[in-house]
Amino acid sequence: MRSGKEYYFPANTNTNTKNPKSKISKGSAVSRLSPNAPCPCGSGLKYKKCCRAYHQGKVAPDPLTLMMSRYSAYAAGEAAYIQRTTHPEHPDWSENRESWRREILAFSRGTEFLGLEILSHRQEGAEGWVHFIARLSSGPMEECSHFLLREGRWLYHQALPRDACTSHRSDAS
Repeated sequence: MRSGKEYYFPANTNTNTKNPKSKISKGSAVSRLSPNAPCPCGSGLKYKKCCRAYHQGKVAPDPLTLMMSRYSAYAAGEAAYIQRTTHPEHPDWSENRESWRREILAFSRGTEFLGLEILSHRQEGAEGWVHFIARLSSGPMEECSHFLLREGRWLYHQALPRDACTSHRSDAS
């Protein structure tokens, strides 16, 4: 994928607590997105042909795919995927999985996910960086995400200051 590409999905595929059909029962692994809805990551594919496979257990091949699938997981209310792909050193990681799951779902339900813009991405060995802007109902969120490869799986390690990504320019421009 090229840097600077904007990824948007139609508002009718968005998830929102104002829609009672979007609620997830305790322990539910059912996505709030229809499999035929456009994938929130903005790939242009249907959810079932894109990020859903990662949410169901497929391993993301690189940091960019992991970041985009995590964005989609938040939009879909896939808390288990967020937990599974967060590095244990991340400040949000918690051994109290149920409490952490509730926090993720509260954020997902209270937020509209309006689009994603990839500014840059880079991978060097077992480390990766993705600089992006997530367009949320609460306003845009710009982040430089740091990822680590552990035991064959990419994990979200931490958010770095935005300027940290300037030294990690995309090699995919």
